[in-house]
Amino acid sequence: MDNSNASPSVEISELGGGLRTRTTKRAPAPPKCRGARFDPKGLRVLIVDDDMASAKLASIMLRTEGCDTRIVASAEEAFAILPSFRPRLIVLDLVLPLMGGLLFAHSLKSEPATRDIAIVAVTAFNGDGAAHMAKDAGCFLYIQKPIDPLSFADVLINAEDDS
Repeated sequence: MDNSNASPSVEISELGGGLRTRTTKRAPAPPKCRGARFDPKGLRVLIVDDDMASAKLASIMLRTEGCDTRIVASAEEAFAILPSFRPRLIVLDLVLPLMGGLLFAHSLKSEPATRDIAIVAVTAFNGDGAAHMAKDAGCFLYIQKPIDPLSFADVLINAEDDS
């Protein structure tokens, strides 16, 4: 099969049932959002990442799909903005200053007011068991950086949150 004209792919780990499965998803052309788990129009997404270049890129891609995004550089800043912004989805780097992303995710999932917020780990941290640790902390999807600009928003919007 000739893949010379195939669209770029992004390798992700979908978390479910305690097993880590590697899946390759092709970027659609153009992105399709119908039937998505998350309706992108007006979807409030909080991006928690101390790497501002990565955070801004993610924000631009999500805004292009109609999402309303905010960027913060730490878990502490995220806690401060949660009551007023009330995101439906959090894009979370696992390696953050002061409070790490895993502890932040676990804290959100243990509180009734924030436990229903969907959390996606998007990180360069890929050590042994990283995806499993992210799932245990409450993330339903694990995406390794660098993110693919052609498919990132579509992968997030069409992901199923089974947590």
